Amino acid sequence: MKRFLTTLLAMAMLLSCMTLGVFAQESATASSQASDVLLTGGAWSGRGMEMTVDGISGYGNVYTSSLSIAGLLYMWKTDAPIDISGSEYLEFDLYVSDATALQSATLCVELASSGRQDDQEISVTLSGWKGLQNGWNHVQWSLTDDFGSPMGQFDDTNLNFMRVFNFSNIPVGDEGLTLMLANFTFTAEHSECIEHTDTTKDGVCDNCGTAMPGPVISQQPTDAYTVLGENYKVEVKAQGEGLKYQWYFRNAGSSRFYKSSVKTNTYTNVLTKARAGREVYCVITDAYGNSVTTETAKLIRAASEELEIVSQPENSVATLGETYYVSVGAKGEGLKYQWYFRNAGSDKWYRSSVKTNTYTNVMTKARANRDIYCVITDALGNKVVTDVVTLVCVPKEELAIVAQPTDACVAMGETYLVSVEANGDGLKYQWYFRNAGSDKWYRSSVKTNTYTNVMTKARANREVYCVITDAFGNQIATDIAVLTVKGK
Repeated sequence: MKRFLTTLLAMAMLLSCMTLGVFAQESATASSQASDVLLTGGAWSGRGMEMTVDGISGYGNVYTSSLSIAGLLYMWKTDAPIDISGSEYLEFDLYVSDATALQSATLCVELASSGRQDDQEISVTLSGWKGLQNGWNHVQWSLTDDFGSPMGQFDDTNLNFMRVFNFSNIPVGDEGLTLMLANFTFTAEHSECIEHTDTTKDGVCDNCGTAMPGPVISQQPTDAYTVLGENYKVEVKAQGEGLKYQWYFRNAGSSRFYKSSVKTNTYTNVLTKARAGREVYCVITDAYGNSVTTETAKLIRAASEELEIVSQPENSVATLGETYYVSVGAKGEGLKYQWYFRNAGSDKWYRSSVKTNTYTNVMTKARANRDIYCVITDALGNKVVTDVVTLVCVPKEELAIVAQPTDACVAMGETYLVSVEANGDGLKYQWYFRNAGSDKWYRSSVKTNTYTNVMTKARANREVYCVITDAFGNQIATDIAVLTVKGK
């Protein structure tokens, strides 16, 4: 009798271009052709994880290591409905790592033509998995005898939704449990498998000619952070029969992968400079020649000591001509220092020539009140930035007038002297005068601490005073003194 089947779910190996075979099949009524897609689930902890595919094929994989499994195992939906009106049975492959865990479990399968659950559907809820063995099992159910409980009018020429759920009350041991569903197929004739028409039959047979899925990765390799001279370890975990492992590597800066000598599930060795930054992946092959490729992991060099600022720099106070010191304390591997500065009144930062942990030099007017900070880099390129501090320039002496100028009285033609005494750094003097009978003050050409010249009629009764400026721009003005003519 001609076997009619329409394949819903087929399996393709993750990250691999190799496609496994499924039932030999013919389909005159299917409205679309399946393509192979692999879907993997994550670790479950008492709740379901939805897996969907936009197409008519897919593969569900569930791996758990804690609590129990209950919830959605697989969901399929397509915009290209298929016709199963000529089919009598639903077959699929079931992998279980511990068959005893499913002895009291319940499985529900729903088929719908509405594109969603609980509408235009038929379903089957079955329990009592007594015939299962560890590993792969093949199951066949009758669409006529096993499926029922219709919700709305199910259209078997327009199947576009299916879900498998509620593996309830499944105990999970210390080593976890792996469940896999594959090769959902609608067939027109009864195979050698036992039908699951009631709870007294188990619906399981040893082999119905189905090509079994290949290796399944349960744990991908992850990046390894290791100090130079210590051992790194990159590991992959997989399920399958007669698994063989082949690792490949690509050194940092290279575009080419090379075959490694490592042929176990663990890639390990001592980290050297040549291996730092190396990328690795593994190809896993089972006893039937089916292969799957892992994700790529990286060997990352870790610092022997974490980069950290131990003591921040602080403001340095110095007078002109004195030496200032600003230091930063840090710990880490292979530290490098780069200081930056911004002069007083400027918004622009410049790179300094100082490359040690101490910023030091002689205080000058150009460096007075300069802002600075340091960038510290370790051997791995990690960076930290210090606080900004200031080179504070202070005078050796406070600007102050020690002796005010006094009036000068001399005869015509004689020389008058008016002086001021002051303390401070880098003092500059500027005298101002106002002639007799005038309200206007003029800047004098005299720039010393003594205002002196020959008495003339023009200078008689002239008023003068001095403005004194120190090196930091501080200013102070003297009292006014008068130049008078003797005898008048």
